[in-house]
Amino acid sequence: MREAFKEYGAGIKDEIASAIVGLFPELEWRLPPKRKIWTKEDFRLAIFDAVSAAIAFHKTESADRNAGYAGV
Repeated sequence: MREAFKEYGAGIKDEIASAIVGLFPELEWRLPPKRKIWTKEDFRLAIFDAVSAAIAFHKTESADRNAGYAGV
């Protein structure tokens, strides 16, 4: 996941969620505030986990196609 978002300078979940909002501004209203170390993870981050997984998968598939990998 971190590899897929390295180009956006995002390495942790909060940064990845902010990068996703940059790509999909319609999700901005669901972006939780940055987590403090003493608070638990906001349930809304699950949305950004799902979107980041889809983006990472898409990047992997695109890279495989560009490399000539046919996939099975």
